[in-house]
Amino acid sequence: MIKKIILIAFIGILLPTLAIAQSAPAAGEPQQVSCGWDFFCHGLKLFHNISLEIGYLIMAVAGFFISIAASFINILINLSAAITSSVLVQEGFKISLSVANLGFVLAIIVMAYGTIFRLQGYGWKNILWKVVAAAHLVNFSFTIAGTIIDFSNVLGNFFVGAASPENISNFASNLANSLSAQKLLAVKQSTSAGGNLLSFGAAYVGLFASIAATSIFAVLLVIVFFAIAFMLLLRYLWLTFLIILMPIVWLLWVFPTFSQYWSQWWDKFIKWNIFYPAATFFIYLSILSADR
Repeated sequence: MIKKIILIAFIGILLPTLAIAQSAPAAGEPQQVSCGWDFFCHGLKLFHNISLEIGYLIMAVAGFFISIAASFINILINLSAAITSSVLVQEGFKISLSVANLGFVLAIIVMAYGTIFRLQGYGWKNILWKVVAAAHLVNFSFTIAGTIIDFSNVLGNFFVGAASPENISNFASNLANSLSAQKLLAVKQSTSAGGNLLSFGAAYVGLFASIAATSIFAVLLVIVFFAIAFMLLLRYLWLTFLIILMPIVWLLWVFPTFSQYWSQWWDKFIKWNIFYPAATFFIYLSILSADR
């Protein structure tokens, strides 16, 4: 895994360098004018080259951070697929299940006192069926939650696979392609650095505009990739937390005072399961639209 991260980071740094090499003028294309003894022309060339280097540096830094974010995205996709196999999730669920089973005994005692003292909502007619249902379902809740998560992951991975048919690791690069990263990150060079001050200004307004567009887009692209990685990380943490607490939530469902936490748990659980396939679906649409 570390080797893959290093390889992706190396590619992220290498790509801008290749782009620079490809942008060099080929045979037959206009070449830069020789300045001779014109010191003003040499000064303009120096300013021109420094500006281009700044643009290339921005591309290199952006490529490096995008490669890091892309590796995080791929790692989190793989982690989400094996969330129910995590030792933390399995052991935490077992502990919560043991606590919940003891809690059902407490629920029966509360039901008895509620029936004796005629407490509203705590009589045997209100609680008994919930205790029986929850005591049975809590033992299958891990399988139920795992089935829902697996369905969500399969659906999300379907769109990831459709966006990257050859290899899932190409998902991030395909997303960058759909945002026309190559076009916007190509800093345009001026073919002439000589001439008077007026021609210099006209030539380099375009250069500065290109560098500014490159900088803005590079920052936005890095933010997009890290935002996707961050949301996938939040999804993984939330699902881990929710699965561990699941038996406790089934216990709370029995008591009318705490039953709202059961509804809140399901709301969060469904929401984070829907997020992954929904996000990958719209990303797939953007890649598909860009290709056509």
